[in-house]
Amino acid sequence: MKTIIEEMEENEADNINLLAPLKEEILRLVYLDDNCLLAKTENVYISYLRNDDGADTVLKHLKSSKDILCVNGFDSKLIKQSGRWMEDFHDYNYVYPKKEPLSYELPEGTAIRKLTLQDLDYVFNHYETVQDRIFLKDRIKHGMYGIVAERKLRGFVGWHPEGSIGILFVEDLCKRQHFGSALEAAMINDMLAQDWIPFVQVDVHNVASRRLQESLGLIIGKRPVHWYF
Repeated sequence: MKTIIEEMEENEADNINLLAPLKEEILRLVYLDDNCLLAKTENVYISYLRNDDGADTVLKHLKSSKDILCVNGFDSKLIKQSGRWMEDFHDYNYVYPKKEPLSYELPEGTAIRKLTLQDLDYVFNHYETVQDRIFLKDRIKHGMYGIVAERKLRGFVGWHPEGSIGILFVEDLCKRQHFGSALEAAMINDMLAQDWIPFVQVDVHNVASRRLQESLGLIIGKRPVHWYF
């Protein structure tokens, strides 16, 4: 019988959200047996399940009502029926498979730069998904990029604590200028420079973002992961 790690590695794109952050020590291994693997950073837990025995083990490890869970592998009804979480989001993993940096072009008068804490207000005022200044301050410290046009910040990108590229925003007036793809390319190149494996998670219904990943050469996993909030 294959080990869980071997099983995950056979489907690398499906499980890159565990394999890469564990390798890079962004995630800490919490538990491993023949039924499940569980890793975490802060209150975010990422798991790989083989069956409901593994799901039961995972549920016993999560104690706080603030715990967030991502499930790879087995689609457990036990977790769905536990009543622990209100939302169940389905995301595809996308992984950048090459070692070569991406090239991108910007319109004249446009540039990409690292964000500083002086940009915190802009990020907080425009990133509606997470209205948490402490979280966003931490993300800027860990490395975010912004795009500047006509001397004004017009968008940004970062990466989540569990290792995926995200926190992507571009102002409406700048849409269709490929600012989003340039920002993501800059972040991918930053991760490559650190010898990290760049990956992104995209909601299964987000057609625009899925097209963006494909245009940059990222490879999609076959099975979505489940995020429970």
